[in-house]
Amino acid sequence: MVVCFVAAGVLGVIALFSARYRPLAREAWDCVFRKVTMRPCESNLEERLKARTVATVLGRSPTAARFLNKNFEMLSWLMVLLTLVSMAFMVQGFYNYLLWGNCNGPLSSEFCIFDPLGTGRHEITSLIAPGTGPTIGNGTLDLVEFGCFSCPYTKQAEPALRTLLDQGKITLEFRFFPLPSHAGSRPAADAAACAIEQGKFWQYHDLLFSKSTSGYSAENFSAWAVELGMDKTRFGECISSGRGAAVVQKDFDAGLKAGIYGTPTFFTSNSSLVGPGPLAESFGLVKPGEGDVCPPPRDSG
Repeated sequence: MVVCFVAAGVLGVIALFSARYRPLAREAWDCVFRKVTMRPCESNLEERLKARTVATVLGRSPTAARFLNKNFEMLSWLMVLLTLVSMAFMVQGFYNYLLWGNCNGPLSSEFCIFDPLGTGRHEITSLIAPGTGPTIGNGTLDLVEFGCFSCPYTKQAEPALRTLLDQGKITLEFRFFPLPSHAGSRPAADAAACAIEQGKFWQYHDLLFSKSTSGYSAENFSAWAVELGMDKTRFGECISSGRGAAVVQKDFDAGLKAGIYGTPTFFTSNSSLVGPGPLAESFGLVKPGEGDVCPPPRDSG
C-alpha cells in the first residue's frame, strides 16, 4: 500500500507537466482510494513499479539493486515520511508568508520561495523592526513589544521583562497596541505617548501598570504626569492636539498589518512570542505553561 501512496504523490506532480504519466497517476490514485476504503487494488501497480525501479538500478549497481529489492517496503515508508515532513514545512512556510510576509517568520531575511523578490517580507518586517518606539536597556538582543496598558497579560509580562533588563540580556522597545475592548486603553496609550516628548515614557509606563485601570481618567493622567515632574501645560497640549494619539494610531495600524492577534506580542530578529508565558519560557525564566494574551475584538481589523 505504501508504494501506492508514494506513487500517487510523485506521479500526480509529474502528470501535471507530462501527459505520458497521467494514466499511471490515475492508476496510483485509484489504488490509494481502494486501499483507504479497505479494498484491494485492481492492478499490480506496486509490483510493476518495484520491478521497474530495481531493473533501472540493476543496470548501474547490482549491489544497490539487491539492497533495494530487499528493503523496498522500508524505503517506500521512508519516502512517505520525508514527503509528509516536506509538506508540513511547506504549510508552515505558507502560513508564515501569509502572516509575516516571509516563509521563515518575522524579521527574517532568508529566501522565501513564495516571495523570491522579498517584497512582502520587507513590507511586514519594516512595520515591526526596531527603531520606532521608546527603548530601554542595552542588551545584545532587540526585543520589540506590542502592548496594551489595560491588558492584564501585558502587565503580567513586566516582571520577566524587568529581569531580562536587569540581567543585561535585552534592549526593549515598546509599541502601542491599545485594545478597544479594554476600558481606558486608548487614552492611557495617548498619555504615555505624550510622556515620550518630555523623556518620561518609561517612568510613566511603570506608573500606569502600578495603577488600577479603574483609575484611568484625564484628570489622573495629567496628575500622574505632574507627579513625575512633567510640564502640565505641555503635557495637556500634547493630548489635546492629538500628537500622542497619532503616535499610538501609527503603532496600532502597524500591528494590525503585521497580523498581531493579541497582547503582549514580542518580536526578536527571527521569531515572535505571544503572551507572558512563552516570553518567560523562551528565556528559561519559568517552566512551560501559560500562554494567555488579550485578544483584540472582532471589529479591530
